Amino acid sequence: MPHLPSPERQELLLTRLATLIRQRGCGPWVNAPLLTPDDRWFPDRWTPDAAGARVVLRRLMRYAGLDRLDLHLQVVQRRGKVQALDAYGRPSQTWHSGAIGWFAGIDELGKCHFGLDASQVVDPEALVGTLAHEVAHAYRRHHALEAPDQGVEEELTDLTTVFLGFGLFTTNGSYRYRASGLDGDALAGVQWSHQQAGYLPPEDFSFLLAAQTVSRDAAPAQVKALAASLEPNQRAFFKTARKHLGRDRQALLDRLGVPPRDGWPPPPDLARLTRPQESSEPARPAPTSARPAINQGMPVFRVPTHRGDVIGPFGAVAGLVAALVAGLGGLAALAVIGASWLGARGAGRALTLRDECSDPDCAEVIPAGAEVCPACGGLVAGSIRSRNDRLEAEEDWLARQGPAIELEARSEDVVG
Repeated sequence: MPHLPSPERQELLLTRLATLIRQRGCGPWVNAPLLTPDDRWFPDRWTPDAAGARVVLRRLMRYAGLDRLDLHLQVVQRRGKVQALDAYGRPSQTWHSGAIGWFAGIDELGKCHFGLDASQVVDPEALVGTLAHEVAHAYRRHHALEAPDQGVEEELTDLTTVFLGFGLFTTNGSYRYRASGLDGDALAGVQWSHQQAGYLPPEDFSFLLAAQTVSRDAAPAQVKALAASLEPNQRAFFKTARKHLGRDRQALLDRLGVPPRDGWPPPPDLARLTRPQESSEPARPAPTSARPAINQGMPVFRVPTHRGDVIGPFGAVAGLVAALVAGLGGLAALAVIGASWLGARGAGRALTLRDECSDPDCAEVIPAGAEVCPACGGLVAGSIRSRNDRLEAEEDWLARQGPAIELEARSEDVVG
């Protein structure tokens, strides 16, 4: 596999990049923070649901200089076709037709409209890459940069993600390869997964990211951190491209129309850009590795649970102690013990009621309003009384869906 785009492709990428720099200035190219998956750049509280996706989207809008625009995000659930099963016969890979995320335009009131497939909400790093592409679409629409040819525009949008500082996420998203033992046990067999997103190949993304670090004359520590966060193939492409472009940095700056450093605009206010959006909430980094989404794309259900059966025996013990202190015996003592047990059990049911995931292998608490289980990635499809009812409920839910869940956005409004 070649580590560099062809010479003709390199020239095309640099020409497109020079045009974008001429249109919007070199500020983002040389000064925008190069985002990495850590809480410095993503300090907001992360939840794997629609609310968490909106928080990530708002932050990317801020980094792109679009934070004055309002936004609307529609997260939809679409039924997938199972492509692979894990060692227990559960879906481990599904296929969804159509876009996994989309920018649907800016209305007359200045509100940006976005959409997202719910299956993308589970993996935070993939979510950032998906939304970065859509925010780049909004950036190009807002600044009247769009090309008339949709195929060309999609490639230019990918290029714009690197220009804006989002390149690590979109470079990684351009190709991911995973190999692991089934259920974590290499002796049980090996399963592979390949994921691709974006319109530029990984060699192009890596070349652009390398050009950005060479243009900035980035510090070795920053380059090392970026390389360490890249997928293995992209890391190799990035290092080769840096070596190639770094042979004549001035020629690269001249080719892109980037002035000497003393002619660069002032850097952005990082304190403002990285200020948490929800100051009252504890900070958790958004783009970190999630637990395996064993039910991604499949329905799960809320199972109301409580601590009554655990607290009840403590009440019985308290009743026994009270009966002994009062000198009661026989039926009177049994009545006190029984009443204490029932009272403690009732208090436990009333005070600690919560919803858990219906999958016995998950059983994670599902927060109120969550559309996706935070642990297994299942689509929350309703509530059932007991886990014993889950298989019947899943069959009923799938039967009601029909061939797919239609998107509410009109197809002609969907871009990318």
